[in-house]
Amino acid sequence: MIDCEAPPRIDCGLESISSCMDVTRGAESVYHLAADVGGIEYLKENPAGIFYKNLIMGLNMLEASRINGVNSVVLVGSVCEYPEGVPMREGNLNRGEPVKDTEGYGWAKRTLFNAGEMYRKQYGMRVLHPIFTNLYGPGDGSSHVVAQLVRKFCEAKKSGDGVVDVWGNGEATRDLLHVSDAARMLKEASEQYYGSAINLATGVETTIRELAETIAWACDFTGKIRFVDGPVGEKRRKIDVSKAISCGIKADTDFKEGIQETVDWYKEMT
Repeated sequence: MIDCEAPPRIDCGLESISSCMDVTRGAESVYHLAADVGGIEYLKENPAGIFYKNLIMGLNMLEASRINGVNSVVLVGSVCEYPEGVPMREGNLNRGEPVKDTEGYGWAKRTLFNAGEMYRKQYGMRVLHPIFTNLYGPGDGSSHVVAQLVRKFCEAKKSGDGVVDVWGNGEATRDLLHVSDAARMLKEASEQYYGSAINLATGVETTIRELAETIAWACDFTGKIRFVDGPVGEKRRKIDVSKAISCGIKADTDFKEGIQETVDWYKEMT
């Protein structure tokens, strides 16, 4: 685990530079993971607000860290900042626009990557930009794809509903990273990698169909999976993890076991 304390939002509004000054004062390292984010529908409908909030929080944390002499700043990025096309390599970040369905979040995260590069150049700050793919696991109460489908299948099983609707045709792919791997890989990257952007992912493409079928299996749901029209975002997410692998950083959670753990957590919470 990373030995640090994350202040709750009620005590620290990062849209205020004074709050960012308070939480970074005396820190040796800062990990900025706070975000205004949600599932594909939320991202598609709120691009401007999402862009503003994420950008202002990141810039405030970066500037406050500089003023307070923080040694290392980790600005966590997102696969949403990549232009469409695979494989997604760190060197391609600025070679095209982010996908329209998630553009507000994508542009904010990419702008923070470029801001970090400027701070590295002008001030000599160590600014790391780890890029996460789709995260899942216990504790996820969001509207992201895995959490959303876990809710749908578990509720259908509980209610006896024989059909679960899934957006798209099931052929879109995602790179699904378990939260325990994500935390460990983030720590390892901060300790071992001294460049800027680095992908933290599994490097494995999983179709939405395979994801839905695996969640259905974990929930013991034996009804019908129906693919319907709805927002799907990018058609493929194939992440190049060669930089991480070269540093000995890789995911090791078995996909089925990770989904089963996530489903079990959801059942316990409900």
